Amino acid sequence: MSCRRCVVLVPAPYQGHITPMLQLGGILQSRGFSIVVAHTEYNAPDPLNHSSFAFLPLPDEVAECDKAFSFTNVVNLLDTININCKLPFKDYLVQLMENVELHSRAHYSVIDLRSENCLPLPECQMEEPVPDFYPFKFRDMPVPLTNEISDKSCAIIWNTLDELEHHHLSIIMKDFHVPIFSIGPFHKMAPMSKTSLIEEDNNCIEWLDKQAPNSVLYVSLGSITSINEKELIETAWGLIGSEQPFLWVIRDNSVNGADFNPQLPDGFEEIIGERGCIVKWAPQKKVLGHSAVGGFWTHCGWNSTLESISEGVPMICRPDFGDQLINAKYVTDIWNVGLEMGSPVDRENVEKILMVGVEAKNMRKKAADMKHKVQNSVKEEGASFQCLNKLTEFISMLSS
Repeated sequence: MSCRRCVVLVPAPYQGHITPMLQLGGILQSRGFSIVVAHTEYNAPDPLNHSSFAFLPLPDEVAECDKAFSFTNVVNLLDTININCKLPFKDYLVQLMENVELHSRAHYSVIDLRSENCLPLPECQMEEPVPDFYPFKFRDMPVPLTNEISDKSCAIIWNTLDELEHHHLSIIMKDFHVPIFSIGPFHKMAPMSKTSLIEEDNNCIEWLDKQAPNSVLYVSLGSITSINEKELIETAWGLIGSEQPFLWVIRDNSVNGADFNPQLPDGFEEIIGERGCIVKWAPQKKVLGHSAVGGFWTHCGWNSTLESISEGVPMICRPDFGDQLINAKYVTDIWNVGLEMGSPVDRENVEKILMVGVEAKNMRKKAADMKHKVQNSVKEEGASFQCLNKLTEFISMLSS
């Protein structure tokens, strides 16, 4: 490792952050860099899945009460980790390189609304548009968890492609005054590897093989979003009423008050028969790339959104918190490749609109166009690939 430049990656301890960070590691390793993943003991990635990486477990001393997911707990957990892991992480970096200057910073919102005296806002102003970020409203923006934009970062890497967000990336670049490298989607640029913290049920692929092309609605709300029992029941009845084949991920601990085997409506499995398949976790990239999948009911986490766009699959958006709200807005109002599910979820809203009708065909066409843009971007002459070349040169020059 001493003969190669070393990149240290520090993911937040959640699936949606660990996955793209490991993918980024694979991308940078393919460009000749050695990779060290510094991670918490909580939700630690499996080193056996990335034998060419070095892994540095950091003692986090996270309390059990902070591990149960909620927005408040996320803030508490990250605060705890920042405090408890700082010294051991710094000690490691000092060993890794002499005269190290540690810049540790996190940025959680697209723009720092607080610096513009925009937050907090009274409820009556939440529907007002955000300046320069049409069509977003203030209610769509994630609440900033820090008051200051990073002033010590020398560059920012984005898991996106310029063609998807050119206008807004240009605005962000002006705000940060540092180079921005859009080298996504990471999962299309990185070598194949296992990144899931949850065991995937590959039996659903065999079920998909038996379904007609573009007929299946894939339902998955990600690795941390939870719903209440009423929403579970309404979703179940909506899927029954849709008369469409579906693959439904019901993760352990995903229904409030039911750690395992949440209660579905009586007779649900008999009613759906072979039309539906329920698993606890699915190999999502394989699922979205399967010819049978015609729509994705998603929480609009960024990884899921990019994976769906990359395969040309239109979406039903059910955002919950944070950047999911903005992602859903992009999907529905800017890219026009999906529809947003109303809240609360009602069985009458769960329709087969992504599967049939003129509007569905238009969304399919636009989704296919988006897939084509992704494919072009990751080609050798594409924007993301060229941006990766620039990033490689930039990192190589940092310690020259």
